[in-house]
Amino acid sequence: MAFKLLVLGAKSCLRVSLLNTLEEMPYSVQLPELEGMSPEELASQIVAARPSITLLLVDPNNEQGYQAAETALKGLQLAYEQRSTPLIALSSHRVFGDQFNESGLREEEEPNPTPDDKDASLWLDYEREVAKIKDHILLRSSWFIDGDSTSLVDRFAPKLLHGKTPFKASSKHELSPVTIKTTTNALIAIMQQVLCGAENWGVFHLSSSDSCSEYEFVNKLADTLREYERESCEISECSVDDFTHRIAGTGNLRGKRLTKNFGIQQVSWRSGFSLVVKHYLESLPDEG
Repeated sequence: MAFKLLVLGAKSCLRVSLLNTLEEMPYSVQLPELEGMSPEELASQIVAARPSITLLLVDPNNEQGYQAAETALKGLQLAYEQRSTPLIALSSHRVFGDQFNESGLREEEEPNPTPDDKDASLWLDYEREVAKIKDHILLRSSWFIDGDSTSLVDRFAPKLLHGKTPFKASSKHELSPVTIKTTTNALIAIMQQVLCGAENWGVFHLSSSDSCSEYEFVNKLADTLREYERESCEISECSVDDFTHRIAGTGNLRGKRLTKNFGIQQVSWRSGFSLVVKHYLESLPDEG
């Protein structure tokens, strides 16, 4: 009998990538529509469906995402009272707030955002609700390189392609970004091992095997754009005493639990980078 997977969350590039990959695997995937559903209704569906594992992919930092997260977690908590089901929930480096941490942040470090950081506070509330599920895995991701308008390529490429003045970037602001593909592969690898009996619960960090500065990332992006015969504006490096950076938050996650507990090797952010940029350029409207 095929394992039953319950996938909760709004539509996103990550969800599409995950579902496309699961199509080729012997799993039965269920996708409840959270919009307009009460936690009690969701709990009833979960108990009736008897999933082998649940994957939660939401972003609590917007109204739709917050409502989806709230419904999903309350529904899961109610369902758990009748039948326990392992939960893999995706989280974000944004839970640590806007402050930059030069040495990187590991799994054992507790998020402590400032009270006025609404974004980080929402992520922290979300993580605390996830932790109420006994058998849970909280996978914190670093910056996404691709995927949507908030990803690094989508944020920087338009400025490089259309900028009239030099693009200023920080050489001190370290990142450890990941692609949608890397995240998809990690989620599936964790899921498969949990389904086979692994009981490694708690917080895990997903990041690239090597970090880069904001300046280094932007330069790599500019070079790759030129490989596809797209002109980029000039790039200037912030001075040593200039702590200005384009990207808020650390995004510089560190951690060894994915490798130690699940044997998952972190992937370099450079892996597949050219293909990511190619897909981005192909998604742009035809200027002709």
